Parts: sequence; structure tokens; C-alpha cells
Amino acid sequence: MKWFNTFLDLVYPPRCLLCRRLMQKGEIVCSSCRQNIVQEAEGCPICLYPINRGDKCARCGGREFYLNGIYGLGPYRGELKELIHKYKYE
Repeated sequence: MKWFNTFLDLVYPPRCLLCRRLMQKGEIVCSSCRQNIVQEAEGCPICLYPINRGDKCARCGGREFYLNGIYGLGPYRGELKELIHKYKYE
């Protein structure tokens, strides 16, 4: 089976899902595309609604939640939007 995977790597070398550059096996996107995607999202630590640091969120302010918070890679636009779309539909 190892020889078959080697053959597949020769015929279909790993490429970045976004820019199609050749890259290391086991990666999905190259390092330059990854730098364009991953940004620390600013906002409410519970719902990620955009607010200034230290302000109370108007959206989820006094409600009780069953989670401590969520994490977002960044705003849903540009390369991140394209990557999510390719992951879901291709």
C-alpha cells in the first residue's frame, strides 16, 4: 500500500487548496495562505459579536449560556471564506 501512496504523490502531488502551489504532504493550505487566513477575532468572548475590548456585549449581555466561549479563526471573508466554501462543497 505504501508504494501506491508514493505513486499517487507523484501523479497528484499535494497542492495548496487555495493557491494550488506545491507543498508538504499532510497540509491543506500553504504557509503564506495560512498567514492570510488566521487572524485573532476581536469581539465578545461568548458570541464573538464585534465589540471593543472590555465593553459588555449588547447581544448576549445578561443571558446565561452553557458554554464558556467560542473561537473564530477570523472574519468570514477573503481566503477564509474561500477555504470554508471549498471544504463544504468540493
